[in-house]
Amino acid sequence: MCDSADAREKSRMRIFELWYHQRQTDTIEKYNESIHTADMDIYFSIIIHSKNNLKNYILSCFRQLTQSTAEKLKSY
Repeated sequence: MCDSADAREKSRMRIFELWYHQRQTDTIEKYNESIHTADMDIYFSIIIHSKNNLKNYILSCFRQLTQSTAEKLKSY
């Protein structure tokens, strides 16, 4: 999750993406998500081993968490 205390979260996400691509291997995968509300933008990622037997389940949970968090934040 990219810290947003100084409003530089988008820049942090870009640099993390750059680092990942510079060091990318066949053994890890990175997935990004973001939530945008009127008050804030939240950027976060998950890095997972490519051969993790639970990868699809973990990614499904990651995406569901993103959706439910976005819905809750928008209801405030």
